[in-house]
Amino acid sequence: MDIRLFDSSDLPSRNTALDQGDKILNDQLPALQVDDRFHNEPARVGVLGPSDAPIGVASITATSRREGSSLPPWTMQLVLRTGSEDSLCSLVSGLLPSSGAEVWIRPEHQTVTDEVQRCWPDAYNCRRLHLMAVDLPVATEPIPTRALNPNDEADLEAVVRVNNAAFSAHPDQAGMTVDSVRAKLAGIGHGAQGVRLAEIDGVINGFCWTQIHHQRNLGEISVIGLHPDVHGRGLGAPMTAAGLHWMHRQGLSQAILYVEAGNTAAVKSYRRLGFHVAHDDVSWMIPGAQ
Repeated sequence: MDIRLFDSSDLPSRNTALDQGDKILNDQLPALQVDDRFHNEPARVGVLGPSDAPIGVASITATSRREGSSLPPWTMQLVLRTGSEDSLCSLVSGLLPSSGAEVWIRPEHQTVTDEVQRCWPDAYNCRRLHLMAVDLPVATEPIPTRALNPNDEADLEAVVRVNNAAFSAHPDQAGMTVDSVRAKLAGIGHGAQGVRLAEIDGVINGFCWTQIHHQRNLGEISVIGLHPDVHGRGLGAPMTAAGLHWMHRQGLSQAILYVEAGNTAAVKSYRRLGFHVAHDDVSWMIPGAQ
């Protein structure tokens, strides 16, 4: 089956393809578990099947990696209609760069995983994320915070400093810049009021970046950043609670976050706040045609 490809040279068609992927996603998953995989600015989008009823949609996006990362600079997101998992090879191959890509399976799906391993025997599972959810409000007392001032260069630089110190080894979160902070603030559901800054030891040493999914009436903790200088002081839970309390004040009754499944300390901290695991997402490193 042929795959139709769209890029930024034809924005209307590309955006229609993204909307089709989003519709398949929303038809298959409860609102809590739907993610923003088709709300980005991909390099290309591939659509498999009839234009009026595609069976699969995938997008591939250039991804900044930390220096020295073994992962390729491409991330692929996809969705397939239930029962069409055997079309995965065609869909992924139509977009796969020569350097390969990190392909996300959201949520984890054994049939899809089996297809990945059948089509690419050298592929390997490189990441696992828990999607965790909690009802609001939470009982944990938050750390005092204030909103980020997007016009204050010192605030922007503080977020960058804390983030890059906290996530120096993370494949995606490392390498934040003031420009990338501004770009993220301009994204759907983001805003300076939702970035809560905490002064610890007289300087900004922590932040909680929140996002609101208005269509789903759902909040998300996007990033929790604590400078390594203040680690070990039990600040993770109250820093997270600061974002959760802020989102509850915006009228939300539920929030989610993603966390590396292997980060057992963070997972335990989130469980103490009341979070539970809704599902796991996994990514597979799929080699290209080199």
